[in-house]
Amino acid sequence: MTAPRRPQLLMVEPSAMIRNLVVQVARELRLAEFHQTGLWPTAQQLLNAHRMDGLILSTDDASRACALLTLLRQGQLHTPADIPVIALLPATAQGARQALEALGVEHYLHTPFRIRDIFETLGCLWPSSPAPPAIKQRSNAATPR
Repeated sequence: MTAPRRPQLLMVEPSAMIRNLVVQVARELRLAEFHQTGLWPTAQQLLNAHRMDGLILSTDDASRACALLTLLRQGQLHTPADIPVIALLPATAQGARQALEALGVEHYLHTPFRIRDIFETLGCLWPSSPAPPAIKQRSNAATPR
């Protein structure tokens, strides 16, 4: 019996530290296959060269994020136009949220976020490849504030 195919995801985030941490954890836990970049032209090239199953998108530069999403949603890239998108959104960016909602973004993580929040969201989007028990147990526990 073959193992289920893990989702192919692209993370577009300017911080190499955040990208590398997310990708390293995802690979160790075998949750998803990640592609990553901090550059918008590279993100467009990756979405055009590969069929991604999902996109984690920084909105630090909301105009570029919306431009990339517009290309995606209009079917101008090789990646399917209707893939789920998780937007990493500053809590103060309500205008950006409205623009992203108009482009079909339904999943948001407000920055700063916990790395585990990304994996919990991924588990909701791809229930066939749920988070390992260690992540589930930690996410169900009360978090000290």
